[in-house]
Amino acid sequence: MSKAKVNDINMYYDVLGDGFPLVMIMGILGNANCWDPRMMPVLSDKFKVITFDNRGAGRTDVSDKEFSMRLFAEDTVGLMDMLNIPKAHVLGLSMGGMIAQELALNYPERVEKLILASTFCGGPHSILIDTADLNRMSSLLGKLVDRPRVREIAEKMINKLTLTSEYQGSRSVPVPATAEGVLVDIIEDVVEKGSWDEQTCRKFPPILFTEEFLQINLGLPKIVVALILEAPTQIEGFLNQQKAIMEFDACERLPQVKAQTLVLAGKRDVFFPPENAQILADGIPRSKLVYLENSGHMLMEEVDEVTKTILEFLS
Repeated sequence: MSKAKVNDINMYYDVLGDGFPLVMIMGILGNANCWDPRMMPVLSDKFKVITFDNRGAGRTDVSDKEFSMRLFAEDTVGLMDMLNIPKAHVLGLSMGGMIAQELALNYPERVEKLILASTFCGGPHSILIDTADLNRMSSLLGKLVDRPRVREIAEKMINKLTLTSEYQGSRSVPVPATAEGVLVDIIEDVVEKGSWDEQTCRKFPPILFTEEFLQINLGLPKIVVALILEAPTQIEGFLNQQKAIMEFDACERLPQVKAQTLVLAGKRDVFFPPENAQILADGIPRSKLVYLENSGHMLMEEVDEVTKTILEFLS
């Protein structure tokens, strides 16, 4: 549990185990503690596992720089440099998968093998969330332009949402629950309350895990709440990360990915529609696609199969 000066920020990170490095990049709002605790001992027994809080999340600084996936990738490389890691396997989950794509595209010499989990390539070629929720988010963001701390971020997000709605129509797919709508609720909560609380945090589990998994693991929502409140993300960091996701587009560049790639997706993911995994696999030359039939966004429902697949791919 340490902090390092990386680019213009102080970045929180953890290192577990020995062996060839495996850099694991978490998604929006997530931090180094959010990885499945059943998977980490197995991976750290084989690899030197590096986890960290992304720029703007948890215990890492927000900064005044314009957030982008490329900037996140530069942060990751900066941390690798600080830890004297010239090359590593890279695993990215959700937004972390977008960062991993930029890392593989802009620093191919730093990536041995690439794992993209529960993510997409962004832009008009991706399967997107329903337009109604984007319009609702635009309406909420319109209320934020009067707030000095988040005015500039809100204005940029509104402009991007307007452009997104123009090409989205035919690309959206029906999903069992609308994750974007939940995110809008959460943003509204945090803005109105000025901070995170248990009620707001409890809105996350239904979009991260399947209903059956939550019924079996009744204590899981409490754990999610504790992880968020242990290292809460400021509203500026949350909005900046969301803006970076909205602006991300690597689809046309996927054929340039040189690393051998494993694409993982839960068939019951309601956060990023699983059809996006096929788009990634079709675009990346040396890729393998594995669907988890009963998993949601975090892939915890079939963690043994996920861990086995990762170890086989990296061996």
